[in-house]
Amino acid sequence: MARTEPEKKAQKKYYLKNKNMYKINSYRSRAKNFILKYATTDELIWLRGLIDERLSKKKFEVAITD
Repeated sequence: MARTEPEKKAQKKYYLKNKNMYKINSYRSRAKNFILKYATTDELIWLRGLIDERLSKKKFEVAITD
C-alpha cells in the first residue's frame, strides 16, 4: 500500500531526527548477515578475537548521540 504524503513527511522527519540510530541498526544488520551467511571459519575466529578484545576493555559502551 502506498504511503500518503503526511506519512512520507513524518518518516523523513523521524529519520532526520534519528540518523545515528539508523546508522547503528544498519551496521548491526550487515554484521549479523555477514556472520550468519558468508563468514568462513577463519573470519569467525578473527571476529571473535576482536569481540573478546573489545569486551575486555572497561569502556566498551558507545554513546548514542544525535
